[in-house]
Amino acid sequence: GPDLTCAAVSGTAVVENVAVVIVSLGKDFTLPASSEIQDENVDGFHNGTTDKVYIFSPRRDDYDDVVKWIPRSLLFSRMLAADQLP
Repeated sequence: GPDLTCAAVSGTAVVENVAVVIVSLGKDFTLPASSEIQDENVDGFHNGTTDKVYIFSPRRDDYDDVVKWIPRSLLFSRMLAADQLP
């Protein structure tokens, strides 16, 4: 959606307005999450908030989530190339 954002642990946006965010919560996923940054990636799935911010961070002892995104420009260009858009 137009307001999906991926941010660094510091809270600074890494990328905004992405088409798709793919999140794997990792093997240590539990509720409550094992770290504050994992809490951010979990909250949109479980507590009904409208928060569409996902945290991207290098792997560390308390964070094993994987966050990937597809920029809107890439999605649209690939759809155009595949004749899926006018």
